Amino acid sequence: MKRFFGQKRKAGTKSVQHKRRIVVVISLFVLFTVVLNLVEGKESFASFTFHLYFVSVMLATYFAGRKAGLLTVSVAIIQGMAVSGIVLPNILFLCFSAGLFIVGMEVILAFNKRLRRISACCDEECEKAEAEYNSLLAEDRQLAERNNGLEAEAVQLAEMYEVSKTMGACLDFKTVLEVMHGAICRFFKFGKGMLLLKQNEGCKEFDFSYSFDSGEAKHGDIKGMENDIIRTVMQDGNPLLVSGEEDRMKFNLPSQVKSFLAVPVILSGKVIGVATLEDFALRIGDVPGEIGAGEISPEKIMGISSILMTQFALQMQKARLYEKVEKLSIVDGLTQVVLRRYFMQRFEEELKRSRHYILPVSFLMIDIDHFKNYNDKYGHLVGDAVLKEMAATLCEGVRDVDLVGRYGGEEFCVMLPETDADGAYQVAERVRWLVENSHFKAYDEETLLTVSIGVSSFPADGDTEMGLIDKADEALLRAKKSGRNQVCKA
Repeated sequence: MKRFFGQKRKAGTKSVQHKRRIVVVISLFVLFTVVLNLVEGKESFASFTFHLYFVSVMLATYFAGRKAGLLTVSVAIIQGMAVSGIVLPNILFLCFSAGLFIVGMEVILAFNKRLRRISACCDEECEKAEAEYNSLLAEDRQLAERNNGLEAEAVQLAEMYEVSKTMGACLDFKTVLEVMHGAICRFFKFGKGMLLLKQNEGCKEFDFSYSFDSGEAKHGDIKGMENDIIRTVMQDGNPLLVSGEEDRMKFNLPSQVKSFLAVPVILSGKVIGVATLEDFALRIGDVPGEIGAGEISPEKIMGISSILMTQFALQMQKARLYEKVEKLSIVDGLTQVVLRRYFMQRFEEELKRSRHYILPVSFLMIDIDHFKNYNDKYGHLVGDAVLKEMAATLCEGVRDVDLVGRYGGEEFCVMLPETDADGAYQVAERVRWLVENSHFKAYDEETLLTVSIGVSSFPADGDTEMGLIDKADEALLRAKKSGRNQVCKA
């Protein structure tokens, strides 16, 4: 039965129900018109029967389908011929009309089916296209985010390179520290930051601190700066970031401190210090906004800070080595006072300043009395120790602005800025008295020494460094000839 009557239409949709209502209304309207004509005598009973069967054919064809429609048409034609005695033209017209109606309905149904198939295909293609479009949009967003991240990392690497380049050009610790301070402020926003260092080898406590927020440096014994986080970093040598509530309670952080970063400063495999930041945020590229510690991976934050501290440690070591080399080039290794070459450079510069501002400057030439005999008696090792103590005594007898140098052998020289001849004579007498009343100890030997001093001053005794040195040397010879342990002015 199913094969004969064909597939049953779905009658549950609103469109099908709407179409059926229209067909029923049209059929009832035609039937009503025919009945009205029949009552009024305008149409015969045979014509009424013909129209009645014609309407039934239309309804049966639409509702029953193709095969049932043909069967209904055939039954209607036979019944019409038997009941009303329709003549042949009417039968032909009835067949032609029914066939034409059926063909039209077939065309309409086939066209409608084709349209539904095309619509379904279009809907499917549209869904696929929309899915592909959404997928492309998601990939585009991912690529844009990745590109932004790569651009930010490229900017950070470029900035780190500039920091390293600038820091590499620094030859003193103070300048390196200033560059490091600028780099920390460039990469991070923070509430409070500190740098703690053990500058002296073998030091158990921090002896240097630097504040990143105020730029204040402090030397000496630094107490009260340690906490559990700093001690942990100093022991482990690994950076540590504390931001979660559990970690904050573990390390006893104050309630007002929301995040804490500690990075070790490692030099030659040893942890010599630690840098700390409180309530910090990482700045990304040139964007004025900041990204908080909770919104970025701790590995990236600790990676950037570790790179900065590693670069700082390397440049600090280079600056220290340079300072040592520079000190060796200007400081006498035995007596720890400046060498003659450096002394002459400073003396020349001071004379230029004195000429420009019309200020006095004095020069002392100091010689240890009978030092050759002392060397012959006690040996050169004891003599070297005595020279070292002599230099310390001379530095004790002058001001911090004065410059003490080793002129050669047992001779020392002193430059006294802004000091006239009378003032220089008083300084020389104080130095002579200190030496005379000091006990010089060297190994197991203890002895007394005296010095002879010659004094010259600018502008009274000359206007060049060599002229002043010659005048002071002449005064020194007079002091020796007069019995030594004396001070003579030029």
